Amino acid sequence: MRIQDMTLEQKAGQLFAVGFPQEYPSDEFMNLVREYRVGNVILFTHNISSRQQVSELTKTLFREIGKATGVIPLISIDEEGGVVSRLPEDTAIMPSARAQAGTGEEQTVRRAARIVGEELKAMGINFNLAPVLDINSNKDNPLIGVRSFGKTAEQVRRFGGMAVKGYLDAGILCSGKHFPGHGSAKGDTHEGYVDISSTWSERELEPFQAVLTGENPAMVMVAHVTLRQMDTRPASFSPAVSTGLLREKLGFRGVIITDDLDMEAVA
Repeated sequence: MRIQDMTLEQKAGQLFAVGFPQEYPSDEFMNLVREYRVGNVILFTHNISSRQQVSELTKTLFREIGKATGVIPLISIDEEGGVVSRLPEDTAIMPSARAQAGTGEEQTVRRAARIVGEELKAMGINFNLAPVLDINSNKDNPLIGVRSFGKTAEQVRRFGGMAVKGYLDAGILCSGKHFPGHGSAKGDTHEGYVDISSTWSERELEPFQAVLTGENPAMVMVAHVTLRQMDTRPASFSPAVSTGLLREKLGFRGVIITDDLDMEAVA
């Protein structure tokens, strides 16, 4: 089926990435695919046990989603390395962004991202929800920490840009996150409402601006943090952030995605 031949509801289905709780697609998931043309998948640890199992899973997803929608699905995963890793033990898993940047070698970061990308591609995963472009500006931040490439915009720009290049070297789509910056937050958007109005500064945009105009990842993930200077709603629901700040001010023309809609900051 061509996208232009889909109903409005079916086109909407193409805008969602959904998951399922087992190592195989559930009947409920397949009903979403067939009825609403849900065209994209996100994999978590509960979907993964081994390299072979993931390869068989993604083959099934490509076949069944392709049959129902006529569109190649995006099969995504959060594979940052370190504390945020979903890959099975029989694959190459990288250390955290902080550890990689700690080498001081830009090409080491690029090579690490390329290796991860090659691993994902070999298993049929075509989209990595990385790299983190947040500045680790608050040492008590419960969410970012070692996931960040550094405490300064320059560090995050340099090493985050290299990570994007590495994923693109491997032929993998990637997404910079968590716009407009989660590094100063005092709370965790997985757990509840997080207001960054008093801690956020425009310097948190610098890594995003530099990477978007340089390496230019295909996508940017918008966080569920609230920046009241722009909107009383979370950034992920805010035209002022996504359109005004990301599109118009920074000039991003790629795909904008939200963080997980199951997170308590929006639920």
